[in-house]
Formats: sequence, structure tokens, C-alpha cells
Amino acid sequence: MSNDGDLAGGAIQVAAEIVSPTPKGKKAPTMGPIRLNLEAFGVAILAAVLLKWFCLEAYQIPTSSMQPTLMGSTESLVFDRILVDKLGQTIREPERWDITVFRYPLQKNQNYVKRLVGMPGDRLRIAGGNIYLVEEKDGKATYRIVRKPDDLQELMWKDVYPARRLVLGESRALDTWNGQPTTAFREDEAGITIDLGTGNTRSLNFRDKVWGGLVDLVWDGYPTAAAVAIREKSLTDGRQEIVPDARLRAIVAPEQALDELALAVDVQRPGLGKLTFALVVRAGQGRLQVRKDGQVLAESPEFAFELAAGAATEVGFAHVDDQMIAWREGEEVQRFDCAEHACREGCEPTLEGGRAGRSRATRTPCRSSSARARARSCSPTSASTATSTTRARRRRTSSPCRPTTTS
Repeated sequence: MSNDGDLAGGAIQVAAEIVSPTPKGKKAPTMGPIRLNLEAFGVAILAAVLLKWFCLEAYQIPTSSMQPTLMGSTESLVFDRILVDKLGQTIREPERWDITVFRYPLQKNQNYVKRLVGMPGDRLRIAGGNIYLVEEKDGKATYRIVRKPDDLQELMWKDVYPARRLVLGESRALDTWNGQPTTAFREDEAGITIDLGTGNTRSLNFRDKVWGGLVDLVWDGYPTAAAVAIREKSLTDGRQEIVPDARLRAIVAPEQALDELALAVDVQRPGLGKLTFALVVRAGQGRLQVRKDGQVLAESPEFAFELAAGAATEVGFAHVDDQMIAWREGEEVQRFDCAEHACREGCEPTLEGGRAGRSRATRTPCRSSSARARARSCSPTSASTATSTTRARRRRTSSPCRPTTTS
């Protein structure tokens, strides 16, 4: 037959299927869509529970106690959300300055999100916005400042100016900054121009007429719209702590050489006199100084700090964690330890009233802390400051100086 040739030249493939007989009385199992969905749903729930208990958990921030790192406010409906890693604590020990989640000891069903500042065995004091280790020496308590790393501190600054001006709806920097004498200051879109005249001293002070200076306001650090909502719904006579830690930045453009330029933070506490922390620039040299009632208590060695006539120079100064820091054009040029002149007392508001639960906080009878810039010239000249950002960061201006504070 004709097919014989095909068989001779190739191969025959045979496919076989072996089927085992189903026992009598039993049907083959089926996997319907309902069962498949239920199994998938069950696995998903189990995985979610295991992740929540052992790996990750989501939280919402309800309050402002961790601002500006984490924001929360019922008044402005701002609630940051975080995802917490639960495995990390099994790999390494907690470290100071970590953000951690724990159960509140007095209410075990309440989770708290806080920054870790104390380690086992530490005895701490919190004063003036700083953390101090309390140690015994010759039977007396001594205090050693615990300073935050620079990268962490940078994240914790909170803008005070121009943020407060925007919250209050003020249109000019000179509504918040007080120039002395007022006739020597002129403001336009480029910034503030100061007529120094001959041999005169001009000063520009940030005192915040509404709140009296750098005090701890709950809405500092929030976006403007959120800050306005919080301010409108917050009590105005609440606890307001003086903030001695601040950073100021300004862009200075003198037409001729200045005899002296100073950026300073004045801390005025009830019954303790005025303590001033300042960057003073004179004849191309800078110094960081601590003064009390005008008398120099301590100062750093001199360092180069040029303010060229006819050129704009960014000047920065900070008092934070009991040290002073100077910057020129964004570069740090000097750091000076002033822990011997710490502001541990007198920064907190006094408490008045009756029994616990009914006492009220009142504002301290003082100007709190304020930021200021001072310039002096021996020859007729003027200087301008770009609308800047003096940040008063409570341990967190486009204006003359810009304060920031830090928390």
C-alpha cells in the first residue's frame, strides 16, 4: 500500500492517556469560584494579621506633640500617617533620637509615638527646650547637655518668620520687625533698606508684638492655611514656653564697608536679667559672644568673616543646644560651646490656680526671647537686607533676619 513508504521513512508517534477509575459512589472533587475566592480571602486576612502583629503597622498622628517631624491637628484636620517597622527592634537596640511607638504605661491600650531621648540608667532634666543628663559630682547635681546630631537638628527647625506674618495677614516685614529709629528703614519688594548715616547704630528687632517674641506657639511649623485654622480654634492663654534656641539668616548688601554687624538672640527671663547670644562681625573678623546685661561673659576666638561692600552676603547665626554657630554663604565658619551659660531656669510659664486639674498656665511677665540685627557705620552708607528668612526654630526673614525655632 502507499502508506508503507511513509512508515519506512519516518516514525510513528502514539499518545496514550491512562485514566484511573473513580471508585463507585464517589465524585471527583471540584474547585468552584466561591471556594477559590474564600480561600484567597482567608489567606489575605491571615497575612494581614501576621504583618500587623510581627512586621508592620500603620498609625495616624492625632496631635502636635511631634511637630514638625510629624504633624497632627484636629483643628486643621491635618493628620500625618506613618508605617511602623516592628522587625527593626529585634535586629538592633534602640538608640537615642530614634522615633519609637510604645504603649502608654498608664493606659496600655493607647499607643504613643515619640522620639527617644533617654536611655537605660539616664537621669534627665528638660529645661529651656534642651535635654540634660543629671550627674552627681561631690554630692551636687551637675548638668551635661545632650546635643542632637546636626542632620537631625536641621529637620527639627520650625519657621517662625515669615510664617507668623502670613498667619496674622500682615503685608509688610516692618509690621513684625521693629526698626530703630523707624525713619532709617524703608521696605520694598526687594527687601529692607537701612540708612546708616555717619557714625550711627541701627537695630532691627523681631519681637512679635502679638506674642512677645520667640515663645512656643502650637501652630508654628504648619502650612499657612493649617496654622490659621489652628490659631483660630486654640486658646490664646495657654502654656507658652520661652524659646532660647533660634536660628537667624539674612542677606546683607552694604553699599560701603560696615564698621560692625551683629545678629543676636536676647533671652529675657523674670528676675534673671537679659542674656544675649550674638555673632559680631567687625573689620572682616567675627566673634561669637555671650553677654549678660551688656557685659561679655564668654567669647570665641576670632575667625575670618568678610562682608564685602557692594556685594550681597548670606549671614547665618544660631544658638541651639547650648552652643553658638556662625555661617557665611551657607558654610559653617565657627562653633562655640556656651554650656556654662545655659538657659535652664526661667523659660517655663508660671502655674497659678487651685487643685490639680484646675490650675492654669499664664504667660511669664517678660519679653521672652527675641531676635535682632544691628549695624553701624563710620561713613555715610546704607545697607539692604533681602526679604529673607530669619528662622526662629524652637529647637526648630524674606526679611532682614529670619528666625526659626526648634522643638
